[in-house]
Amino acid sequence: MKQLLFLLLAGAVLATPRMARACDVCGCSGGGGYFGILPQFQRHFVGMRWQERVLDSYSPATSLEPASNGHSVFRTLDVWGRWYPLRRLQILAFVPVHFFQQTENESIIRTHGLGNASLLANYTVFNTGDSLMRTWKHSFQIGGGVQLPTGPYQLTDSDGVRYHANLQPGTGSTDALINVIYTLRRGSVGMQVDAQTRINTTNSNQYRFGNRQNAALRLFWWKKLNNTISILPRAGVTLDIAQKDVWYGSRQRETGGSMVFADFGADVYLGNLAIGAGFQKPLQYNLGTGGITPRGNLSLSATWAFGGEKKAAMPAVPAFRNVAAPN
Repeated sequence: MKQLLFLLLAGAVLATPRMARACDVCGCSGGGGYFGILPQFQRHFVGMRWQERVLDSYSPATSLEPASNGHSVFRTLDVWGRWYPLRRLQILAFVPVHFFQQTENESIIRTHGLGNASLLANYTVFNTGDSLMRTWKHSFQIGGGVQLPTGPYQLTDSDGVRYHANLQPGTGSTDALINVIYTLRRGSVGMQVDAQTRINTTNSNQYRFGNRQNAALRLFWWKKLNNTISILPRAGVTLDIAQKDVWYGSRQRETGGSMVFADFGADVYLGNLAIGAGFQKPLQYNLGTGGITPRGNLSLSATWAFGGEKKAAMPAVPAFRNVAAPN
Protein backbone atom coordinates (compact mmCIF):
# COMPACT_ATOMS: atom_id res chain seq x y z
CA MET A 1 0.00 0.00 0.00
CA LYS A 2 0.19 -0.40 -3.16
CA GLN A 3 -0.33 1.31 -2.41
CA LEU A 4 3.01 2.09 1.03
CA LEU A 5 5.07 0.02 3.75
CA PHE A 6 8.53 -0.65 2.48
CA LEU A 7 10.10 -1.20 5.91
CA LEU A 8 12.31 -3.05 7.59
CA LEU A 9 14.82 -5.33 8.10
CA ALA A 10 16.48 -8.54 8.98
CA GLY A 11 19.23 -9.23 11.52
CA ALA A 12 22.78 -8.25 10.73
CA VAL A 13 23.80 -11.88 10.41
CA LEU A 14 21.90 -11.99 7.12
CA ALA A 15 23.73 -8.98 5.71
CA THR A 16 27.14 -8.43 4.26
CA PRO A 17 29.47 -7.17 7.01
CA ARG A 18 30.22 -3.85 5.33
CA MET A 19 26.52 -3.00 4.89
CA ALA A 20 25.14 -4.37 8.15
CA ARG A 21 24.35 -1.15 9.96
CA ALA A 22 22.76 0.63 7.00
CA CYS A 23 20.60 -2.39 6.25
CA ASP A 24 19.41 -2.50 9.84
CA VAL A 25 17.80 0.94 9.54
CA CYS A 26 16.78 1.09 5.90
CA GLY A 27 14.79 -1.48 3.98
CA CYS A 28 11.72 -2.44 2.03
CA SER A 29 11.02 -6.12 2.53
CA GLY A 30 7.40 -6.81 3.23
CA GLY A 31 6.33 -3.40 1.97
CA GLY A 32 2.97 -2.22 0.78
CA GLY A 33 1.39 -0.82 -2.33
CA TYR A 34 -1.34 1.62 -3.09
CA PHE A 35 -5.02 1.60 -3.87
CA GLY A 36 -6.19 2.26 -7.39
CA ILE A 37 -9.84 3.28 -7.69
CA LEU A 38 -10.88 1.60 -10.90
CA PRO A 39 -14.32 2.16 -12.44
CA GLN A 40 -15.94 -0.29 -14.85
CA PHE A 41 -16.85 -2.62 -12.04
CA GLN A 42 -17.70 -6.17 -13.19
CA ARG A 43 -15.14 -5.99 -16.01
CA HIS A 44 -11.93 -7.97 -16.32
CA PHE A 45 -8.65 -6.13 -16.79
CA VAL A 46 -4.91 -6.61 -17.25
CA GLY A 47 -2.31 -3.97 -16.56
CA MET A 48 1.12 -2.85 -15.47
CA ARG A 49 2.12 -0.60 -12.60
CA TRP A 50 5.42 1.10 -11.72
CA GLN A 51 6.18 2.04 -8.11
CA GLU A 52 9.19 3.88 -6.72
CA ARG A 53 9.98 4.44 -3.04
CA VAL A 54 12.87 6.51 -1.70
CA LEU A 55 14.41 6.39 1.80
CA ASP A 56 17.33 8.08 3.50
CA SER A 57 19.01 6.68 6.61
CA TYR A 58 21.60 7.68 9.18
CA SER A 59 23.65 5.42 11.47
CA PRO A 60 25.47 7.21 14.31
CA ALA A 61 29.08 6.41 15.09
CA THR A 62 29.93 3.61 17.49
CA SER A 63 33.14 2.51 19.14
CA LEU A 64 33.71 0.13 16.22
CA GLU A 65 32.35 2.01 13.21
CA PRO A 66 32.09 5.62 11.99
CA ALA A 67 28.80 7.34 11.27
CA SER A 68 27.24 6.56 7.90
CA ASN A 69 24.57 7.95 5.60
CA GLY A 70 22.41 5.77 3.39
CA HIS A 71 20.14 6.34 0.41
CA SER A 72 17.83 3.62 -0.89
CA VAL A 73 15.58 3.46 -3.96
CA PHE A 74 13.14 0.56 -4.33
CA ARG A 75 11.46 0.20 -7.72
CA THR A 76 8.81 -2.37 -8.60
CA LEU A 77 7.10 -3.24 -11.88
CA ASP A 78 3.83 -5.12 -11.30
CA VAL A 79 1.96 -7.14 -13.88
CA TRP A 80 -1.53 -7.64 -12.53
CA GLY A 81 -5.06 -8.48 -13.53
CA ARG A 82 -8.64 -9.01 -12.39
CA TRP A 83 -11.08 -11.70 -13.48
CA TYR A 84 -14.75 -12.19 -12.55
CA PRO A 85 -15.75 -15.87 -12.50
CA LEU A 86 -19.02 -14.83 -10.77
CA ARG A 87 -20.85 -11.51 -10.49
CA ARG A 88 -19.94 -11.02 -6.81
CA LEU A 89 -16.53 -12.66 -6.88
CA GLN A 90 -13.35 -11.21 -8.33
CA ILE A 91 -9.99 -12.96 -8.57
CA LEU A 92 -6.84 -10.84 -8.66
CA ALA A 93 -3.24 -11.80 -9.42
CA PHE A 94 -0.05 -9.77 -8.98
CA VAL A 95 3.42 -10.64 -10.28
CA PRO A 96 6.11 -8.10 -9.25
CA VAL A 97 9.64 -7.58 -10.55
CA HIS A 98 11.92 -5.61 -8.21
CA PHE A 99 14.91 -3.33 -8.80
CA PHE A 100 16.61 -2.34 -5.54
CA GLN A 101 19.53 0.00 -4.93
CA GLN A 102 21.09 0.88 -1.62
CA THR A 103 23.97 3.32 -1.10
CA GLU A 104 25.96 3.73 2.10
CA ASN A 105 28.59 6.47 1.90
CA GLU A 106 30.40 5.40 -1.30
CA SER A 107 29.32 1.73 -1.38
CA ILE A 108 26.47 0.74 -3.71
CA ILE A 109 24.52 -2.52 -3.80
CA ARG A 110 22.04 -3.32 -6.57
CA THR A 111 19.75 -6.34 -6.72
CA HIS A 112 16.83 -7.28 -8.95
CA GLY A 113 14.55 -10.20 -9.67
CA LEU A 114 11.09 -11.68 -9.56
CA GLY A 115 9.22 -10.90 -6.35
CA ASN A 116 6.58 -12.85 -4.46
CA ALA A 117 3.44 -13.37 -6.55
CA SER A 118 0.03 -12.93 -4.93
CA LEU A 119 -3.36 -14.49 -5.62
CA LEU A 120 -6.45 -13.01 -4.00
CA ALA A 121 -10.24 -13.25 -4.03
CA ASN A 122 -12.68 -10.45 -3.16
CA TYR A 123 -16.35 -11.03 -2.43
CA THR A 124 -18.88 -8.19 -2.84
CA VAL A 125 -21.19 -8.34 0.18
CA PHE A 126 -23.36 -5.54 -1.21
CA ASN A 127 -23.20 -2.95 -3.98
CA THR A 128 -25.93 -0.38 -4.66
CA GLY A 129 -23.96 1.48 -7.34
CA ASP A 130 -26.44 0.57 -10.09
CA SER A 131 -29.58 1.39 -8.10
CA LEU A 132 -31.66 4.24 -9.55
CA MET A 133 -33.67 4.49 -6.32
CA ARG A 134 -30.78 5.49 -4.06
CA THR A 135 -29.14 8.90 -3.79
CA TRP A 136 -26.33 7.58 -1.60
CA LYS A 137 -24.69 4.54 -3.17
CA HIS A 138 -22.26 2.30 -1.39
CA SER A 139 -20.51 -1.03 -1.54
CA PHE A 140 -18.63 -3.37 0.78
CA GLN A 141 -16.06 -6.00 -0.13
CA ILE A 142 -14.19 -8.50 1.98
CA GLY A 143 -11.41 -10.73 0.74
CA GLY A 144 -8.18 -12.54 1.27
CA GLY A 145 -5.53 -14.57 -0.37
CA VAL A 146 -1.98 -15.79 -0.28
CA GLN A 147 1.44 -14.41 -1.11
CA LEU A 148 3.66 -17.12 -2.58
CA PRO A 149 7.46 -17.51 -2.16
CA THR A 150 8.22 -17.16 -5.87
CA GLY A 151 11.04 -14.62 -5.49
CA PRO A 152 14.67 -15.43 -4.68
CA TYR A 153 15.64 -14.61 -1.10
CA GLN A 154 19.23 -15.86 -0.83
CA LEU A 155 21.09 -13.75 -3.41
CA THR A 156 24.79 -13.30 -2.66
CA ASP A 157 27.59 -10.94 -3.63
CA SER A 158 30.70 -11.92 -5.59
CA ASP A 159 32.26 -13.32 -2.40
CA GLY A 160 29.30 -15.60 -1.74
CA VAL A 161 28.02 -13.55 1.19
CA ARG A 162 24.23 -13.33 1.31
CA TYR A 163 22.72 -9.88 0.86
CA HIS A 164 20.61 -8.43 3.61
CA ALA A 165 16.99 -9.59 3.67
CA ASN A 166 15.59 -6.18 2.68
CA LEU A 167 17.60 -6.33 -0.57
CA GLN A 168 16.25 -9.75 -1.55
CA PRO A 169 13.46 -9.72 -4.19
CA GLY A 170 11.55 -12.42 -2.26
CA THR A 171 10.98 -13.28 1.38
CA GLY A 172 11.01 -17.10 1.22
CA SER A 173 7.74 -17.32 3.16
CA THR A 174 4.11 -18.07 2.35
CA ASP A 175 1.92 -15.32 3.82
CA ALA A 176 -1.81 -14.72 4.34
CA LEU A 177 -3.59 -11.59 3.08
CA ILE A 178 -6.86 -10.16 4.48
CA ASN A 179 -8.71 -6.99 3.47
CA VAL A 180 -11.96 -5.03 3.70
CA ILE A 181 -13.05 -2.18 1.40
CA TYR A 182 -15.97 0.22 1.79
CA THR A 183 -17.01 2.87 -0.77
CA LEU A 184 -19.65 5.59 -0.39
CA ARG A 185 -20.73 7.83 -3.28
CA ARG A 186 -23.25 10.59 -3.95
CA GLY A 187 -23.39 11.72 -7.54
CA SER A 188 -19.86 12.25 -8.82
CA VAL A 189 -18.23 12.60 -5.37
CA GLY A 190 -17.26 9.70 -3.17
CA MET A 191 -15.21 8.34 -0.32
CA GLN A 192 -13.29 5.09 0.02
CA VAL A 193 -12.10 3.45 3.25
CA ASP A 194 -9.99 0.30 3.26
CA ALA A 195 -7.92 -1.77 5.66
CA GLN A 196 -5.54 -4.65 4.96
CA THR A 197 -3.21 -6.93 6.86
CA ARG A 198 -0.54 -9.44 5.93
CA ILE A 199 0.28 -12.30 8.29
CA ASN A 200 3.81 -13.53 7.64
CA THR A 201 5.36 -16.93 8.28
CA THR A 202 8.96 -17.98 8.97
CA ASN A 203 11.30 -18.74 6.08
CA SER A 204 14.06 -21.37 5.92
CA ASN A 205 16.54 -18.86 7.39
CA GLN A 206 14.40 -18.85 10.55
CA TYR A 207 13.51 -15.24 9.80
CA ARG A 208 9.95 -13.89 9.96
CA PHE A 209 9.11 -10.41 8.79
CA GLY A 210 6.72 -8.60 11.11
CA ASN A 211 3.04 -8.58 10.19
CA ARG A 212 1.94 -5.54 8.19
CA GLN A 213 -1.24 -3.49 8.53
CA ASN A 214 -2.39 -0.50 6.55
CA ALA A 215 -5.51 1.61 6.24
CA ALA A 216 -6.55 4.49 4.00
CA LEU A 217 -9.23 7.14 3.63
CA ARG A 218 -9.58 8.73 0.18
CA LEU A 219 -11.97 11.21 -1.40
CA PHE A 220 -12.55 11.13 -5.16
CA TRP A 221 -14.39 13.10 -7.80
CA TRP A 222 -15.58 11.73 -11.12
CA LYS A 223 -15.83 13.96 -14.21
CA LYS A 224 -16.98 12.73 -17.61
CA LEU A 225 -15.50 14.92 -20.35
CA ASN A 226 -17.20 13.20 -23.29
CA ASN A 227 -18.46 9.78 -24.32
CA THR A 228 -15.01 8.18 -24.15
CA ILE A 229 -12.88 10.30 -21.79
CA SER A 230 -13.29 10.68 -18.01
CA ILE A 231 -11.03 11.81 -15.18
CA LEU A 232 -10.92 10.82 -11.52
CA PRO A 233 -8.72 12.89 -9.17
CA ARG A 234 -8.33 11.67 -5.58
CA ALA A 235 -6.79 12.77 -2.27
CA GLY A 236 -6.54 11.20 1.14
CA VAL A 237 -4.47 9.85 4.01
CA THR A 238 -2.76 6.46 4.36
CA LEU A 239 -1.46 4.74 7.51
CA ASP A 240 1.12 1.91 7.37
CA ILE A 241 2.28 -0.15 10.36
CA ALA A 242 4.90 -2.90 10.58
CA GLN A 243 5.48 -5.13 13.60
CA LYS A 244 8.97 -6.14 14.72
CA ASP A 245 10.73 -8.83 12.68
CA VAL A 246 11.75 -12.05 14.44
CA TRP A 247 14.93 -14.08 13.88
CA TYR A 248 15.33 -17.40 15.70
CA GLY A 249 12.62 -16.30 18.14
CA SER A 250 14.30 -12.98 18.94
CA ARG A 251 12.62 -9.68 18.03
CA GLN A 252 14.90 -7.45 15.97
CA ARG A 253 15.25 -4.04 17.64
CA GLU A 254 15.95 -2.05 14.47
CA THR A 255 12.77 -3.18 12.70
CA GLY A 256 9.10 -2.21 12.68
CA GLY A 257 7.50 1.19 12.73
CA SER A 258 4.70 3.31 11.32
CA MET A 259 4.14 5.96 8.66
CA VAL A 260 1.36 8.39 7.73
CA PHE A 261 1.18 9.66 4.14
CA ALA A 262 -0.78 12.32 2.32
CA ASP A 263 -2.00 10.59 -0.83
CA PHE A 264 -2.67 12.42 -4.12
CA GLY A 265 -3.38 11.10 -7.59
CA ALA A 266 -5.55 11.03 -10.68
CA ASP A 267 -6.72 8.57 -13.31
CA VAL A 268 -7.72 9.24 -16.91
CA TYR A 269 -10.08 6.82 -18.67
CA LEU A 270 -9.93 6.58 -22.45
CA GLY A 271 -12.53 4.00 -23.36
CA ASN A 272 -11.12 0.65 -22.22
CA LEU A 273 -7.74 2.16 -21.30
CA ALA A 274 -7.04 3.67 -17.87
CA ILE A 275 -3.85 5.63 -17.13
CA GLY A 276 -3.02 6.77 -13.61
CA ALA A 277 -0.39 8.55 -11.52
CA GLY A 278 -0.05 9.07 -7.79
CA PHE A 279 2.28 10.45 -5.13
CA GLN A 280 2.47 9.83 -1.40
CA LYS A 281 4.13 12.47 0.78
CA PRO A 282 5.17 11.44 4.31
CA LEU A 283 3.47 13.43 7.08
CA GLN A 284 4.64 11.51 10.15
CA TYR A 285 6.88 8.50 10.64
CA ASN A 286 8.64 6.47 13.32
CA LEU A 287 10.73 3.72 11.75
CA GLY A 288 13.09 1.32 13.47
CA THR A 289 15.01 3.31 16.08
CA GLY A 290 14.45 6.62 14.32
CA GLY A 291 17.24 6.51 11.74
CA ILE A 292 15.04 6.28 8.62
CA THR A 293 13.51 9.21 6.68
CA PRO A 294 11.02 8.34 3.91
CA ARG A 295 11.10 10.81 1.03
CA GLY A 296 7.93 9.76 -0.78
CA ASN A 297 6.38 7.18 -3.08
CA LEU A 298 5.59 7.57 -6.78
CA SER A 299 3.31 5.33 -8.84
CA LEU A 300 2.34 5.10 -12.52
CA SER A 301 -0.14 2.62 -13.96
CA ALA A 302 -1.99 1.53 -17.08
CA THR A 303 -4.80 -1.04 -17.37
CA TRP A 304 -6.96 -2.39 -20.17
CA ALA A 305 -10.53 -3.45 -19.36
CA PHE A 306 -12.34 -6.11 -21.38
CA GLY A 307 -15.34 -8.44 -21.25
CA GLY A 308 -17.86 -8.43 -18.45
CA GLU A 309 -20.45 -5.71 -17.97
CA LYS A 310 -19.67 -2.27 -19.42
CA LYS A 311 -22.48 -0.27 -17.87
CA ALA A 312 -21.00 0.57 -14.44
CA ALA A 313 -18.76 3.50 -15.34
CA MET A 314 -18.82 5.19 -11.93
CA PRO A 315 -16.52 3.88 -9.20
CA ALA A 316 -19.13 2.03 -7.16
CA VAL A 317 -16.45 -0.41 -6.04
CA PRO A 318 -12.69 0.26 -6.06
CA ALA A 319 -10.05 -2.06 -7.36
CA PHE A 320 -8.19 -4.25 -4.89
CA ARG A 321 -5.01 -2.99 -3.34
CA ASN A 322 -1.78 -4.88 -3.74
CA VAL A 323 -1.01 -5.40 -0.05
CA ALA A 324 1.79 -7.76 -0.90
CA ALA A 325 4.15 -5.56 -2.79
CA PRO A 326 7.00 -5.13 -3.05
CA ASN A 327 7.87 -8.63 -1.79
